[in-house]
Amino acid sequence: MLAVVCCVSTAVLTGCEKEIEVAPAVYDCAVTDPGLGTAHPKHQVYHEFLQSWKRIGLPGSILLVRDKHGLWVDAAGKADLAGNVAMKPCNLFYMASITKTFTAAAALKLHEMGLFHIDEPAIKYLPEFAGIPHGDKITIRQLMNHTSGIGNDNFTVSTLDYFNHTPIEAKSLDDWLKILQKPRFAPGTSWEYSSGLDFVGVIMARVSGKSAYQVIEDEILVPLGLRNTYLSDRTRPEGLPKKYMDLQANGKIIELKVPFVPAKEGALDFTSGGGISNAHDLMKFAEALFKGNLLKPETLELMKESVPIPDGLIGWDGFPGYGLGLSFVSTPYGSAMGHEGDLFGASSFMFYFPEQDITVVGAMNVTSYPLRLAFADYKEIARVVTQ
Repeated sequence: MLAVVCCVSTAVLTGCEKEIEVAPAVYDCAVTDPGLGTAHPKHQVYHEFLQSWKRIGLPGSILLVRDKHGLWVDAAGKADLAGNVAMKPCNLFYMASITKTFTAAAALKLHEMGLFHIDEPAIKYLPEFAGIPHGDKITIRQLMNHTSGIGNDNFTVSTLDYFNHTPIEAKSLDDWLKILQKPRFAPGTSWEYSSGLDFVGVIMARVSGKSAYQVIEDEILVPLGLRNTYLSDRTRPEGLPKKYMDLQANGKIIELKVPFVPAKEGALDFTSGGGISNAHDLMKFAEALFKGNLLKPETLELMKESVPIPDGLIGWDGFPGYGLGLSFVSTPYGSAMGHEGDLFGASSFMFYFPEQDITVVGAMNVTSYPLRLAFADYKEIARVVTQ
């Protein structure tokens, strides 16, 4: 039965002149490792940093830090504002583009098996690329490090869908090929964040005889025991926090209710951004990957080979380069590798500082450019966790 809930905070929720119906949701989750909590020597520092996100207007947020003292993890704010449901440190969240790192790692496992080589032309496995400009020149590596010339048009299309309240539907390969008729640049001549990892997912499926999602599950999730990670953007577990957006970047937050419809026949696996996880699983994945317990040493080095990110790109300050599904962050307090993710109504990050052996994971359930900058201020995050 739907519960009828009044908008209780006009300062936070807008457009709620009348009562809205809010479907009941299951937010319970099991804390398998609560960390040291208040016994952690930096508990007060991390707690205050997490609370600062709440004070600036994040509906709900999660912060996990694993440093030399041990694990600290907590949550602040609400998973559901109208329902007054608190966010928990074990809650699931949309990891969005952090999915790219999972996809790249699984693809590199297939590379290790000899099922393909990342420097091969993608057209060898994607003959459909013959119909797009420069399609015969794009390599698998370029799809993974955003130098293929393929843009991020899907984001623009999805944004318009959201603004027009159109249900979001996963695209087929034919849909994508139509979008790719106007490449941004010739392969290997520049860099632009793209949806290239979606096509890597197609290649993974064709060389393995399994879906891309199944490859990632077999090569990553099962071996690492990641029981709270879900790959499909079309199979959502219960307990996901509500999604919110500050549409006009003016501090007025509304709940996003645009539905995702079941995928149509032939839809691509969303291997560039469809994942769902929690902070503990992302910590396990990052540490297994970056400490050499997932890929061979030479393959990990291959993954870390980066191309420079051009100066002046909005949102990429402090990111000197990009590897294979892998971001690098440079700060005065140390450098980190990992990835961040943005989806409508959610943002997240997962980074590992190798010099200090520190892992940090964060998540929030809102899309807002001003809040995003504060949430993912990596210089400040690095200062807090390393000092």
